[in-house]
Amino acid sequence: MNPWVHSVGAARLASDGFTVAVNDLTDDGRLSDLSERTGGLAFAADIADPVAGPAMVRAVASRLGPVEVLVANAAAMAMSPFPESEPDQW
Repeated sequence: MNPWVHSVGAARLASDGFTVAVNDLTDDGRLSDLSERTGGLAFAADIADPVAGPAMVRAVASRLGPVEVLVANAAAMAMSPFPESEPDQW
């Protein structure tokens, strides 16, 4: 987890009035700390897992309502629009 990137983006969205859910593979305390500072929620899940990603989105939606903004800040990326990406690219 790059705590600086998470912190800047989450803080900005929170200051703009969004309730923020943050995600990383695991939570070593920094993820929970960030969610507490922004008034949101922390969810540890591997978004590369085709089951875990959608399950996390459902969990966020059930606690916070529909997801309005998604920031995909993964360490690797494909150079195509997200809806056109293939699962194996994740």
